[in-house]
Amino acid sequence: MVEDIVKRTMEAVHETNAATLIVTGGVAANSELRSTFERESSLAGVPVYFPSRAMSTDNAAMIAAAAYPKFLAGDFAAEDMSAEASLALGPK
Repeated sequence: MVEDIVKRTMEAVHETNAATLIVTGGVAANSELRSTFERESSLAGVPVYFPSRAMSTDNAAMIAAAAYPKFLAGDFAAEDMSAEASLALGPK
């Protein structure tokens, strides 16, 4: 997994002439991934940045945190609701 992610990302860095690489999300907490990105980005002359491990969270955890109060309140979506990335998480 690490080799594939780093390889594809570095290919994109080269194709787009990116000046900087930022690795985020839950995967950014992976030690092997961090060290591999640091090595490969150094070889490519592109600085790489990571958030702290405490801030390298999985999106699923953020969605669960937003949904939990709704679950406790019995505030459920209609069965025919479709997935839309732009839906608000706040009160109706």
